[in-house]
Amino acid sequence: MNKTSVSVENYWQEVLLFMFNLMKFTRRKLIRIISVCVAVVVVTAGFSVNQFMVSRSYRNQIKAGYQRSLFDLNSYISQIGTTLEKNMIASSPAQMVKLSSDIWRLSGAAKASLAELPLSAYNIEKLQKYLSQVGDYVYTLSQKAVSGTGISKEEYTNMEYLYQYNKELSDELQDMSYDYFNDQSDFAEVISSKKTLLDFFTRRKLPDMGANLSGSLDRIKEYPELNYEGLFSSHQEKVPPIFLQNANNVTIAEARHSAAVFLQCNDSDLKDAGETLGKIQTYNFSIDNKTVTVSKQGGYVITLLAEKVGTDQKISKEDAIAKAQALLNRIGLANMINTYNQVSGAEITMNFVYYNNNIVYYNDLVQVQVCMETGNICGYDSRGYMSNHDVNRTFSANGINTGDLLKKLSDGLTPVKYRFAVIPNDAKVEVLTLEVMCEDKNKNQFLVFLNTTSGKEERISMLNSNDQGDILT
Repeated sequence: MNKTSVSVENYWQEVLLFMFNLMKFTRRKLIRIISVCVAVVVVTAGFSVNQFMVSRSYRNQIKAGYQRSLFDLNSYISQIGTTLEKNMIASSPAQMVKLSSDIWRLSGAAKASLAELPLSAYNIEKLQKYLSQVGDYVYTLSQKAVSGTGISKEEYTNMEYLYQYNKELSDELQDMSYDYFNDQSDFAEVISSKKTLLDFFTRRKLPDMGANLSGSLDRIKEYPELNYEGLFSSHQEKVPPIFLQNANNVTIAEARHSAAVFLQCNDSDLKDAGETLGKIQTYNFSIDNKTVTVSKQGGYVITLLAEKVGTDQKISKEDAIAKAQALLNRIGLANMINTYNQVSGAEITMNFVYYNNNIVYYNDLVQVQVCMETGNICGYDSRGYMSNHDVNRTFSANGINTGDLLKKLSDGLTPVKYRFAVIPNDAKVEVLTLEVMCEDKNKNQFLVFLNTTSGKEERISMLNSNDQGDILT
């Protein structure tokens, strides 16, 4: 055997040995890789299942809160209808005052429940308008009855229209609630930020409750315009906003910055949420289930709507009022004082009005809502202020003899305290009055507004005070 044949044989032996060792190495490595992959898959699957369970638990908690709010909204709407029906057959002014107080309270509670639902992306303005007008209108009629003016046939007819609208609304809400409670519909926005991969395979798509409600409001026959002496009268929608009428238009970027200052966040955190036409045209923005609107004229924040979170009252009423006052000061609405407030669940709604030179201007109204569990601002509405605030007013209380005016009070009333206030009269013209808090022999409290020029009694209201706040009736 020559050297060449030996070297070829050795060569192929080495090649075969190398291939054998390579196969052994590759097999061990392959086994390791497969083992690691299996472990990763098992851990990932376990983590995903855990996240899914957490997500489902969180979703159930959120849904339970929405169910409660929807149930409460249904209940309040139903009670408004029952009370309206009683009001239409009430024979005494005192009974009308009591019933109007109940409707005012129920409509406020219904608005609070509505605000707790994730409906910011939908047009529910008709429902919000109804809840504002029904309490305001019935209150105005009760004041006419108390003053002896009487209620006209047309006004009774308007109450009937409000009742019929309520009846259709209640029927629609009951049907939608049944679907929601029986998992036949859902809110599209429910904890979208908490979805896991498994959610996309396990959670079926349901009809959207928000879209259903918006559609139902379009189907319900609207009631006629209500023109009366009140803040939410239909005629108020046609009057241009006094405070904004000479303001310059702002860009959407400027409006976004105003919203960011209000919410104390970065401009870039806010998402565009469309525009609103109407008496006050606005740019709309959203962040974390909050929707804020900013006027195109002047760039002022008009409304804030936030989903309410909380059931306990962890801060006092005084602390909540202080937080609302601090907000108004921070955004430049100076000289605003708290006049009335009402607590519903864990939320307090407060009225602030303009105060200058010892005069209260009731039309210049800003409403603020605070969650008494978290201390956060959860609602804001400056439409009254923007519509009525006039920097050119010339009212003055100097030289007015309050003693002579107090003599105009009924003999059955004892004055407790008083201050000057500007209110609209029956002709919707602002007049300067002396607002007098009085008590009768039964310790019932009243607010009497005496015209400072004529001494005429412009308005009289009953003040109901309890642990939940002060209510004008």
